[in-house]
Amino acid sequence: MSAQMASATVELDETLGLMRASVDVSNVEGVQAAGGHYVNVHRPACPNGELRGQIQ
Repeated sequence: MSAQMASATVELDETLGLMRASVDVSNVEGVQAAGGHYVNVHRPACPNGELRGQIQ
């Protein structure tokens, strides 16, 4: 199984403690066909990923 990638833009509302994401759906079918979703959130202070996990 090869890895499939999809991009997302994430906005954080620090006042409400909410995170909103919008996903580039151009390659989501490939990700879904792979049997699940894995999320890895990066930011400049944590370039290797600050928040990550499997979504089923």
